[in-house]
Amino acid sequence: MAEPTDEQLKEYADKLPEVYRTALAAFIQIFDDGTAIRRAGTQVGFPRICSEVLEAHPALSDADVKAILDQLINHSFIKDVVPYKGLEDFPGNQFRRYVPTLLGERLFGAVTGVEPVPEAIPALPEPAWA
Repeated sequence: MAEPTDEQLKEYADKLPEVYRTALAAFIQIFDDGTAIRRAGTQVGFPRICSEVLEAHPALSDADVKAILDQLINHSFIKDVVPYKGLEDFPGNQFRRYVPTLLGERLFGAVTGVEPVPEAIPALPEPAWA
């Protein structure tokens, strides 16, 4: 599949149903002063996403939230990751974590307006005297 232009992605983002916007907003950390940040590559657990979606859309269920996340996975916006060895086959969603793909990072920016801070801290320069 070809990569969308920024304009195409913005058009797509504008068409997203509210439940998807709410799920994507769960990847943003909002502080008491209203500052919103999102670190690129941050994994977010199913319980947090589920809580955000169900609070905003109380008629939905955990299964609906899983279906929303499955759609985002199927469209290559996020990946399902297993954070701890041995939980690969654990039934249920409580240990599931999700991380944006590169395309997902772009979509998050188009939907939320919050651009991510870098995934990793910069390397410390080598001392000139070494």
